[in-house]
Amino acid sequence: MVRQSSGTAGVGAPLCGGAARGAAADDGGARLPGQQRRKGRTLTDWSAADRTFEHGRGTTEGEETFGHAPGEQHGTLGRSRPLSLLAAALTCEPAQGEAILLDLARRAGWRLPPRLHAVAAAPPAPAGLPRCGPGWLAEWGGAQPYVLIAQPGPEPAGLLDRLLPGRPVVVGPALAREQAGTSLRWARTLLSLAVDPARPAGPVYVDDHLPALLLAQDETLLLQLVRRRLGPLSALPPAQAERLAETLLAWFESGSAAQTARLLHVHPQTVRYRIRQAERIFGRELKEPRHRLEFVLALNGLRLTARARRSRAAAALRRSRGHRSA
Repeated sequence: MVRQSSGTAGVGAPLCGGAARGAAADDGGARLPGQQRRKGRTLTDWSAADRTFEHGRGTTEGEETFGHAPGEQHGTLGRSRPLSLLAAALTCEPAQGEAILLDLARRAGWRLPPRLHAVAAAPPAPAGLPRCGPGWLAEWGGAQPYVLIAQPGPEPAGLLDRLLPGRPVVVGPALAREQAGTSLRWARTLLSLAVDPARPAGPVYVDDHLPALLLAQDETLLLQLVRRRLGPLSALPPAQAERLAETLLAWFESGSAAQTARLLHVHPQTVRYRIRQAERIFGRELKEPRHRLEFVLALNGLRLTARARRSRAAAALRRSRGHRSA
């Protein structure tokens, strides 16, 4: 579920609010002074936050070149906090004003692109990753690491394969820079559904899963639809119910037993048997056009909730392994 939050980083919540002090390694993203107001920050608020990091700003070897404005040379250490403030401002909802973004970008030495992909990554991010590079900017710390990729700029799949090989990531759509928070919220929502230990890790694109994202906007409503339309499946053993639901969805989407069999890698006769079984369970409604959309939505919803459970289980396993190795 997507929950808007001011000051915390829940699923879909931008890293806004909090205090602009210290590195806060456990928290990850930029912390800004005071509470994030729904009406948005003023330029003075953001400038004051940035100035708290001016004292002691220095340079280091191996300076970043991404987005440097002419004549500006900040080392990686010196740019860390300005970059965090910029990333937080770009991903805030409601969107920050253009003047604020331009001012923070100037302080960070980063030239703003017209559009951005926001990429949500499964935590924890590997240690030692750079904060930015040609065409991208990242926040790696905390429970919800993310990357902002400029458009025009690097192709997301290639960049993510270099930065996060084999890691579950979801690429949000390329939106206007003031809508980067929306792109990130959608990516985080889909990430909570898409991390499946049974599938190979790699980039998943929001644009390829818009119906799933739409279904995920109201979990209570989705579960109500699943109970209403697919309730009879609860009387079956779980493995049998899962096979029947999988077969029904493939049958609705493909339109024939033969194509369903190819999709599921089973014999066509197996598909026909399962469809006859479903007809006994659901009756005539299964083939009535007016109920077809509800069945398709409910079956997709059932698959999404199953993925969400697997995602939570996988995340819990990763946390457990992390604690044991610490």
